[in-house]
Amino acid sequence: MVSDIVYLCTYMTSLIFVMVGLNCINFEKFIKKDKVGQFYILYTVLCMGLTYLVANFMWSFITFRWG
Repeated sequence: MVSDIVYLCTYMTSLIFVMVGLNCINFEKFIKKDKVGQFYILYTVLCMGLTYLVANFMWSFITFRWG
């Protein structure tokens, strides 16, 4: 039960880090005028993918230290 809560907190923390990190990139240079909707799909997929990678890295580090 405690590990599930820590796992969820790890995902939420990594989601915040990823969103802040992606906000630092100026994507307006790369977006075409008629492709804004497709950009938001790409942005969502990037956020989910990077969140998964960062959370698994953090979770591996936490379990290595505790385990």
